[in-house]
Amino acid sequence: VVGVGIMVALSLICLEAALANYFLRKTTTTETICLYVAALLFLWPNLMTYIVGTALLAVIVMMQRDWKNPRPTG
Repeated sequence: VVGVGIMVALSLICLEAALANYFLRKTTTTETICLYVAALLFLWPNLMTYIVGTALLAVIVMMQRDWKNPRPTG
């Protein structure tokens, strides 16, 4: 029951971020589409969709954080 609650919460977070076009910063079109896909994957009751949705959300978080604080070059 707790696991389902966590997945629903993650789905709502992804859906809200996709609808608002904002997660940690303004999202690109690709990120918004990925957030919609992740939200749908979290609602599908299957371990594989949970894993793929979590991986997709993790990639989006990393992209958003790296964009906000780019690494110095050189």
